Amino acid sequence: MIAHNCIFWSFYFIQTVNFMMIESTSKVSPSYYVNHTFPLSYVNVVNNLITYNEREIKISEKEITILTTPVQTYSDTKGRKTVFDKFDKKIEDIKCTCTLIVKTKLAYLSNILEGLQSGGSIEVAKDKLTMLKEEAGLMVLMFQLSQAKAGKWFWSYYLKIMAIIEYESNRNFFGDPLFAEDELQSGISHFLEYCKDNKYLPKNKPECDLVSKVPNVPNNIFQELRSSSIIAVEYVYIMQYISIEYLYLKPLWDDHELLFGEITGSTVEWRPTIRRHAVEVDKTKKYVENRQWIPKPFGHLSYHKLIKQIIRQEILFGLLSL
Repeated sequence: MIAHNCIFWSFYFIQTVNFMMIESTSKVSPSYYVNHTFPLSYVNVVNNLITYNEREIKISEKEITILTTPVQTYSDTKGRKTVFDKFDKKIEDIKCTCTLIVKTKLAYLSNILEGLQSGGSIEVAKDKLTMLKEEAGLMVLMFQLSQAKAGKWFWSYYLKIMAIIEYESNRNFFGDPLFAEDELQSGISHFLEYCKDNKYLPKNKPECDLVSKVPNVPNNIFQELRSSSIIAVEYVYIMQYISIEYLYLKPLWDDHELLFGEITGSTVEWRPTIRRHAVEVDKTKKYVENRQWIPKPFGHLSYHKLIKQIIRQEILFGLLSL
């Protein structure tokens, strides 16, 4: 059952997770605000999270109703964009706080890895690593549900924790230094400057002091996420069981029946896609076997993008055939 869940979840992640870093502050099209809604339980979780922002962003009951209710009449669209803009700012605020929390954990994880490389036992740190992996997974799921460009450092952080937990299998593949490459350090640093410039984080307080002297913020965030029915359940029952191989679509290496299949009532020319698929499967096999995902998880994205295209294409053809 877990294996089948992992196969499904691999597809789910590829369709929904945005790996891109934040490159623009431009707004999405107005149709997003007209057609989109969020689950009530998710909006409540987001609204309950506290951050390091000195100006708290709080969503009112009326705004929650707008965020969670589909448009029925033209009058329902009035003020809708403003409310969604505010919700986006709340997500951005949380993103800034979570990025700072991740940054403060990197040195700790580096110390754990150095200890293991010096002959230490993984058992000493396994409980802590498991907790950090859970926290990282919950953050990934939270930003996934918001459809935000969450910054790929959240995924990189999660994957590296997974790699350390399986230290004995990966010990020969860890780069030096694992937590100092550009996609973590530079990406995080640039984003935190953006957060300070936009007043999501105070400029006049040292970053380490915010985390160490205001522990109620990370405590609140992870307590709320762990108690969330919409986020924690997905992590507990599915995400925590996913291996690196499943995240990189290993099920598709030997089992293609979910792709390129006949769709009733439609004629689909799969041959060009199948040829491309064969090339990308080989690339992805080598990528995982060589553990390239440990030093640089996002060095190979073309296969992910291809699968996303294929799945969308299948869904489109399937709808056209109905």
